[in-house]
Amino acid sequence: MGIDMGFDLFPPLQDTDSDNKDWADFLSHVIAHYEKEKDGNMTINADGDVVFTQSEHPTLLRKGYRFRRFSSKISGRLAGDVEKYLEEVRGFAEDHFGCRVKWWSELSDTWFDDQRYTWTEVYEARKGNMDSPRKPEQLMSIVKNILVEVFLDIFNGIPTAGAEMSKTAERSFPGEYKDKEGDMVEDR
Repeated sequence: MGIDMGFDLFPPLQDTDSDNKDWADFLSHVIAHYEKEKDGNMTINADGDVVFTQSEHPTLLRKGYRFRRFSSKISGRLAGDVEKYLEEVRGFAEDHFGCRVKWWSELSDTWFDDQRYTWTEVYEARKGNMDSPRKPEQLMSIVKNILVEVFLDIFNGIPTAGAEMSKTAERSFPGEYKDKEGDMVEDR
């Protein structure tokens, strides 16, 4: 038992030249950063995967289209400095992949909803089985997460890709809008 923390890459990368180049650039960035440390906490295994020798050995697969999750237990006597590596690698991933990086932590009240994949999907993708079927409740959870993200983006005034405002005026309170002159008008 322990507390898990990490990030999922969602939607996942595809086996395309563009995605493979982006992943290779990301791995090069991570490797260059941790080779400088020379503390032995990052290694490259025989398959070319980048492995961190802390806690549960979080791993960045050489084949990015098989990668779904970078995570580990952050509690317990074997955890070491794993949380530092999880957070640093997340930062590098966000630099390269932006909003596809979905951070989650069991310390959060919403950690289960924040994860984008089941462990079965993570393990199947690592083996190359990317088309593992999802159960209906998993699909509903994903749809719910996406809708919550879109709602929060709209609520916080962040433009959402493909979303158009149904009103041209700026909304102030439920049922009220500001017209172009800044005067309040009621919803009609």
